[in-house]
Amino acid sequence: MSGSVVVVLDFRSERERPLDQVRLRDLVAGQWRQEGAAVPEQNLRFLLVDTPEGLTTHAEAYELVMGYPTLGTIQVLCLAVGELETPPEGQQPDGEPPREADPQNPPASRLRLVSALRSTAVGVLWTADPLAGDTTGPGGGASDTARAAALGILVDLLRKRELFDRVLGSLQRCPSATAAPALRALEHDLAAPALERAWLGALTRFTGEPGTAVPPLRAQNLPARLAELAGEGPRPALDRIHVHGGTAERLHRACAEALLRARQFHSELARPVGILVGRRSARQLAQAIEDSAQQLRGYRSLVARALRDSAAPSIPPGDAQAILAEVGIAVPPAEDGRGRAGAGQRYGGQGTTDQVEEEVNRFALGMLDDGLDLHTVAERLTALSEQIAPLPADGKIAELEQPSPEAAAVTVANAFRLARARPGSVASVAVLSLLGSIWPWPGTVLTLFPLAILFGGQLLAVRARPNRSRGGPVATAAFAQSTAAALGTAGGWALGHTVQPPSWLGFTTLLLATLWSVLLIAVRWARAVDDWWEGTCVERIGEGLESVDRLVVDIVRQQWWAAAERTRTADGARALAGALRSAVRLGAVGASQDPSAQDEWGETGAPGTEDRWGAEGWDLQGWDGDDAWPDEPWPGDPSEAATSGVPGQRRNAAPSGAFPTHEEGAAYADGCSPPWLDQGGGEGGPELERTLLGDLADATADALRRHWGAVDHGVPAAANGHPATADEAVRRGIDAVHRQLHRNGVLPAPVFARRDRSRGDSMALLGVGPHRVWEALVPESAGRRLRPLCSPAQLALLSRDPTAARLLRFAPAAVRPVLESDRSGRLGGDGEAALDDAVWMSSGRFVGVLELTPLRSGTVQTVWTRADEVAQDQPEERYRGGSSW
Repeated sequence: MSGSVVVVLDFRSERERPLDQVRLRDLVAGQWRQEGAAVPEQNLRFLLVDTPEGLTTHAEAYELVMGYPTLGTIQVLCLAVGELETPPEGQQPDGEPPREADPQNPPASRLRLVSALRSTAVGVLWTADPLAGDTTGPGGGASDTARAAALGILVDLLRKRELFDRVLGSLQRCPSATAAPALRALEHDLAAPALERAWLGALTRFTGEPGTAVPPLRAQNLPARLAELAGEGPRPALDRIHVHGGTAERLHRACAEALLRARQFHSELARPVGILVGRRSARQLAQAIEDSAQQLRGYRSLVARALRDSAAPSIPPGDAQAILAEVGIAVPPAEDGRGRAGAGQRYGGQGTTDQVEEEVNRFALGMLDDGLDLHTVAERLTALSEQIAPLPADGKIAELEQPSPEAAAVTVANAFRLARARPGSVASVAVLSLLGSIWPWPGTVLTLFPLAILFGGQLLAVRARPNRSRGGPVATAAFAQSTAAALGTAGGWALGHTVQPPSWLGFTTLLLATLWSVLLIAVRWARAVDDWWEGTCVERIGEGLESVDRLVVDIVRQQWWAAAERTRTADGARALAGALRSAVRLGAVGASQDPSAQDEWGETGAPGTEDRWGAEGWDLQGWDGDDAWPDEPWPGDPSEAATSGVPGQRRNAAPSGAFPTHEEGAAYADGCSPPWLDQGGGEGGPELERTLLGDLADATADALRRHWGAVDHGVPAAANGHPATADEAVRRGIDAVHRQLHRNGVLPAPVFARRDRSRGDSMALLGVGPHRVWEALVPESAGRRLRPLCSPAQLALLSRDPTAARLLRFAPAAVRPVLESDRSGRLGGDGEAALDDAVWMSSGRFVGVLELTPLRSGTVQTVWTRADEVAQDQPEERYRGGSSW
């Protein structure tokens, strides 16, 4: 951006006329700062506004400007505003002898230039009358307000870098580098009411509606690190929570080992041979189950007590972690979110920029880039802050302090049900008895063998059951099975006596009955052991252990894990949300402002005031959004306007005072404009609001990046013009768009706009075609003449040589593609020549032609001065002679 800003100083105002280099550097730095940049070391441009008399009386100020310390060149364009005074009768300009009055030859007017302005990098534009001699005002004369407004438009036009360079270059080819302008221009922009509607509509949509429901924040919408901090990421492993060899880890391991032993004993006891050799395993099984429940109670009580003692509000974080360490609980380090090496330090040189804070910033900028309004972004940042911030885990600790429901449900004294009086169980015994007794007498006696196996096995099962040592009941359904055995035996004997089966058949049925009884007792034993195991609820011990572990991890994570990092991140997200929410409130105020309450400058408040971003006397930090204007004078206040004639530089339909705006572009009061300017008439195109929304998002993101960049590098924001706070950055971003609209219009892409964001043409944004642009760029094609910015009485001071005039056509570069597409179709050769010679400005909203006409020979006079020898109260003694040409 080196040299891209034209510094504008009004030497008619004492406030902008420097008395020393310190004051001049402050003025220069202020204007560069409002553009968001530092003053370059070379190639400075100055546009100096003064009166013709001031070109000599302010010699010291001009010498200060020409002597500004820089490594490059100083380029100065002086805009002398006002008519040249004619010396009284009998008095001649300095250096000429007095003569008697001669009606035929009245005294000649002179434009005197101080010797400091005779540099090769200086040009002078004499603008005798910014209204071009217009006398259509009240009483046949132009008002000071209209004249000041016209001057403001001219200043805004000349401060565009491309046109400034071309004008200065053209003046260098004029005698004495001095000329008078003639002008015809078109304001290629929206009409004032349309601009007001478009701005307020875009501002309302961009800020959002307070109170509108916002969709919940989802984990997939967060970057990985933020998702982890917000509790949506992977949990740390338990071995990172437990200290190896600590009490908590020992109790946890004892509980898990007891549960593992119980499962092993259950597996051994449930085997068929367990009914014969499982009495020891049964006792060990019951003991292991009770041990697992007891260890779970101890582990839960230990961690609950430690977490409660460390979670007290009066306990410092260091002491809390020491209390946890005593019982073997450690807070795992936050390894992924540490500050990066070499990162810039905060103010005061302490601390570093954390990567996770940068992720919060990128997350917010990403939401802006996605087109979300400020209200939605603020609500999501608030939700993120609530999820990330460390919070007391009193609720979870209270849950942990309750008796373990899993351990309370465990019992080894539950009933051991070997057999049940169910139809299937009873029928199997009856069939077994029937098969064993089919063999005729005396083989019927052998039926006792399978019954003995069945009932003997039940007796062994009763003695080997796991709940015997705890006095647990046993269910064998002895009566039902005995009755079924008796009935089956009687039925088998009767069948055998009737049928008289052969001996081999009786032996076969007896063998089947014996095998059936062995299988039946084995199945009943395994099923009874499994049913009893389930009845103990011992498997819930594992669930209880996992539940305690999960609570411990959640509590440590919620209250202590990465507490400092999460606190900074939550505070940053909350502060940024507050800044955006403040902008939402200000936007609501601006959108609801009554237009009828605006004064002639489009503002509520004192007429004629001007708000200039970064200008002297304006402090953004003093603005609280509730009409808290600074007490000190504001640049462009009524007193300044009355003395200097500088306009308030505010368009008639500028948005009302929701935001302190800083337009420095053209303005005119009550809709009037100078006769050489045609006002814009666009009503807005289909892409206007979308473009303004994009500009608002880009400007806000750019201002936030500048603020974060200054903080990241430890540079005070005031030193480089960057916003000092996020709240100020958001307001500056919105204000930058507002100023861009009123200075350059909506067509040119602002410097803060994203390069990948498309921008429509004049038809899409303004709703007007290129016809008026062609007429403004080539006014002779429509028979329109340029208007000399000079009163008719002083036209005689201009050169009559038509070849001496310099013609400059100018237009914003944004309209060039449209004109190039119709290069020869509308005006033929004239149109092609106009495009080839035009000055294409990177910003601005004016299209037109500027003609520079040199002054007649002898009109410009050089005054050689030594400002350090001149007394301030005797300006007439400043002159030490002069020369004219």
